[in-house]
Amino acid sequence: MDPKPSIHPFEAHWLLRGGTLQTILASKFPGSVPLPPRKCHKIRVGPRSVLIGMELEPMNADSPIVLLGHGMGGCSESGYMRRIAWKIWDRGAGVFLLNHRGSGLGLGMSETLWNGGSSDDLETVVHYLIEQYPHRPLLLIGFSLSGNVLLKYLGEGRKVPSNVYG
Repeated sequence: MDPKPSIHPFEAHWLLRGGTLQTILASKFPGSVPLPPRKCHKIRVGPRSVLIGMELEPMNADSPIVLLGHGMGGCSESGYMRRIAWKIWDRGAGVFLLNHRGSGLGLGMSETLWNGGSSDDLETVVHYLIEQYPHRPLLLIGFSLSGNVLLKYLGEGRKVPSNVYG
């Protein structure tokens, strides 16, 4: 396995080199991109709690899988999630757009809501994806509060599978 799996590096438009300008423009002109058909996954994370993940299947059998976690108030259908998912998928990787407890397509499917301490849910999703794609690298990306959940997961001393990168 490649010790540093990657997809093609991001190249900003020449007029939008800085991250600050990209953030401002994305918030003012959120837009949306059409995505190809996605596969829906239901992942049980508790006795009465289910997460919904939407998958853009990889273009080939060797491609990494990229898990995208949304920020508070977001979901798999948020403009920024769709845009990033498209850019990653268009470069050949598979993309798994996670809806945390009570978010997006998972609204009403869990007895509690997600929060910054939801690293157990993330661990369950990571193991689920490894079962689906045992020999592929899994790259984890979290936006805003999902970034906090990801850092918590990686920093808790858990045994993180060797094909997981975050």
